[in-house]
This record gives sequence, structure tokens and C-alpha cells, in this order.
Amino acid sequence: QYFNLYRIVIALVFLVASYFEYEPVNFGAHDLRLFRAVCIGYLVLGIALQFVMRAVRERFNLQLSVHALLDVITIPLLMYASGGMRSGLGVMLLISLTGAGLVAPLRLNFLYAALATIAVLLEEGYWVLVLDLPAANFVPAALLSMGYFAISGATGWLAQRLAANERLARERGNALANQMRVNQLVIADMQDGVLVVDRRGGIVEHNPQALRLLG
Repeated sequence: QYFNLYRIVIALVFLVASYFEYEPVNFGAHDLRLFRAVCIGYLVLGIALQFVMRAVRERFNLQLSVHALLDVITIPLLMYASGGMRSGLGVMLLISLTGAGLVAPLRLNFLYAALATIAVLLEEGYWVLVLDLPAANFVPAALLSMGYFAISGATGWLAQRLAANERLARERGNALANQMRVNQLVIADMQDGVLVVDRRGGIVEHNPQALRLLG
């Protein structure tokens, strides 16, 4: 949900920025109408997905895949409308892949990276084959695609390690709680009175026998 809120904010920021002329920012430099249309669609779908997530709690991986596919389609379209790789928008897919990689299984991480790579290379291929840009434009696209796989693999591995550590901590916490419960039951049935006091002499814990002995 938080990452989808980020998606909504980004779409809104890009849409607003497209109405301001600022030379270093080339949002919609190639096709401004397409850029604005994609931003509006991105914003509307992001808001719709927010309601879907609140209403539907099942099929998490399917919902996550829909979100990732939305980014994989939308961001290359924004890239194309802004002039291709020189727009710098391809880096946004790294953020999307990182967000998905934190909660997705590793195999899905690589699937998202492969789809992002195909989308970016197709976008650059259109510039080279149809719009006659130099073939050297494929080099930064290829390097960026390598980054997609690298970030997906690293994020997925770290997420798995984190999940394993969390699971181990939960298991040890449960074992400790069970042991403490056993100790409490044993102490409660002892014939001797047991008091646990702090440094000031205040009673922190006691068993029933201590209560009977001391009143």
C-alpha cells in the first residue's frame, strides 16, 4: 500500500511538472500529449489499486505482479514520450523492482526484471529502428537492464535473509516464552515461598506459597 501511494504521488508530480516549462527537465519532450495521457492513466490506476488492496486480501503475488506489470508498461511509455534513455526515467524501474523485491519470491523478482529489460530494449529498439537513432543508444539500455537483474537478485536475497532471521527470532521467542511459563508453573507448585525483589526491596514477583507464609 505504501509503495502504491508512492506510485500515485509520482504520477501526480509528473503530470503537474509537464505543465511547467523548465529546460533541464524534458518530461514529454518528444510527445507531450502521450506523456500527460500516460500520467493520468497511471494516477487513475494507482488510485483504483489502492481500493482493490483494501478490499481484497487474497492472492498477494497476483496483485503484486499486476502492480509490477503496471510499472513495466508505464515507465517505458513515459521514457518514450520524454525522449528515450536521455530522459533518465528508466532508473525509476530500479525503484519499482526494489520495492517488489522486498516482498516477492525470488523467481518473481527475476520475472519482473526480465519484463522490465524487454520493455526498455523494445523502447530503445523503436528509437533505433524507426526513428533512426544511433545503435550506440543500446549500450546504456543494456547496462540499465543488467542493473535490473542485479537489484532484483540482491534485494530478493536480502529479503529472504531478513525473513529467515525474523522467523528464527519468532521461534526463539516462543521457546523462551514456553520455558518461562514452565518455570512459573514449577515455582507456583513449590512448597517454599519465593520472592523476587528489586534493588529497593520492592516485590516484583511471588508465588502462592510466599503469600500464604507471609500474608
